[in-house]
Amino acid sequence: MQIITDIIGNPVLGHLVTAALFPIVGWVLGRISKLVLQFLNRKVAQRTASVFDNLILEVMERRIVLLLVVLAVYASLDEVRLAIPPDESLWLTLLSGVDAVTYLLVIAMLGLVTIEMISAIVQWYMRDIATKTATRLDNELMPFVRRVLNLVVVAVALIIVLDHFGQNVSSLVVSLGVGSLAIALAAQDTLSNMIAGFVLMVDRPFRQGDWIRLPDGQMAEVQEIGLRSTKIIDLNHVMMIIPNANLVKDSISNLSYPNDVTRLEVPFSVAYGTDLEMMTSLVLDRIVREEEIERDPPPEIFVEEMADSGINCTLYCFYHKPGNIPRFQNHLLRLVYRTLNEHDIEIPFPQRVVHLAGDSRPGFTGISGGDNP
Repeated sequence: MQIITDIIGNPVLGHLVTAALFPIVGWVLGRISKLVLQFLNRKVAQRTASVFDNLILEVMERRIVLLLVVLAVYASLDEVRLAIPPDESLWLTLLSGVDAVTYLLVIAMLGLVTIEMISAIVQWYMRDIATKTATRLDNELMPFVRRVLNLVVVAVALIIVLDHFGQNVSSLVVSLGVGSLAIALAAQDTLSNMIAGFVLMVDRPFRQGDWIRLPDGQMAEVQEIGLRSTKIIDLNHVMMIIPNANLVKDSISNLSYPNDVTRLEVPFSVAYGTDLEMMTSLVLDRIVREEEIERDPPPEIFVEEMADSGINCTLYCFYHKPGNIPRFQNHLLRLVYRTLNEHDIEIPFPQRVVHLAGDSRPGFTGISGGDNP
């Protein structure tokens, strides 16, 4: 500074004293800043419900003193340069080397602080946000995002350093772009599954613990939604691992959303001549006794078809345990059969009458009478 130079009276000594004061001032400012950050962390941030501000302040506490000292040293080199005569090429060369090293330290410190900030943000998200979500996708996605952002910070720092030293960074940027394109093409399936996993996390068509019906009709419970694939367990207790891209593009039925009430269909048949109103009343009276059956809407029986062997009917009712549908459907079918049997309501089965050639009587009658053609 010009004031110190005027006080000392010697320009060279004044610039050197000024350069020596820069790191001291930087250290003092760093210590004061650290005390302020500690006060904010203990008195203010501790009272907030989130740990986000605590983590950010802790990063600044650890690095603020060293960061300000390095910045002050880098700034003091300009004063040292003013103190060296122009004809002292050796000292100027040494100063240029120190300047380059100090610049690298400044970029490294700024990059380190940025990376630690990213880690603090990810740690806050994992602690305060990810633990409250039903899926584990974000637990797996956030570490991946942190690694990607760290690589971006390193790449940006490298480009800044090369540009500072007069290197052509255009070719490097082009190479990074071509390399990224090559990696994207080579890992196309993996990237599509990862993007699909992110879509599942945001859109949330199903959650962990939901029962879903796959396009092939299989029912399964969602166990884990991962970054690349989703794990489900079917009714045979077999673990199925399905790529996320398949789940995004296929039509999936969620049996647990918006609630877990699902309609059951129990088909059965009765013989022609059956009093359908009486049969309906008897079956429904027995079905409504089941506690698992929803009362609103109530169970219903519809006549679906007058088939070859009998009248086809279907019992429709609502049930609130999707994972137990096959077992309960079997239970209802047994109840229907038992009710029809108890009230002597005939359950038809296919019958065929055979006529033998040359005999006008039914085939079996001709055989039993012994009158064969």
